[in-house]
Amino acid sequence: MSEETNREALRRYYEAANAGDVDAMLENLAPDYRVIDRGQQVISSAEEYKAGFQAYANSFPGARFEVKHLFVEGDWGAVRLNCAFPHRGPFQGVPPTGKIIEFTSNCLYEFENGKISVCYGGDDYVSMLSQLGLIEFKQSA
Repeated sequence: MSEETNREALRRYYEAANAGDVDAMLENLAPDYRVIDRGQQVISSAEEYKAGFQAYANSFPGARFEVKHLFVEGDWGAVRLNCAFPHRGPFQGVPPTGKIIEFTSNCLYEFENGKISVCYGGDDYVSMLSQLGLIEFKQSA
């Protein structure tokens, strides 16, 4: 597929994510969509991803993904995001705090036939978990 087709798949995916429309998000994913995070496959299908996204949406309804940079070359894409997740539901044993959890994400994507087939994740989990009080993170001076 063309680079523009792949670029549009990413744009539509993030527009749907900001609308909380998981079905529209899935329209841009290959059925065998996978997520590889820190070298481990953590999602092995679009349907598995849907269940995971819905769980996050219950904990962080109204999550926002601000695309700062989006690049596509051939069947590869890269996105840098600023994320803002309102913590309004329980998450990993933490009751809702009402805080807006902010972090960055850098994702590398692979495309197949104009659909997103693989995401090599890059969320800043340290920042996210420290804002929720699940870990202590001290920045050096």
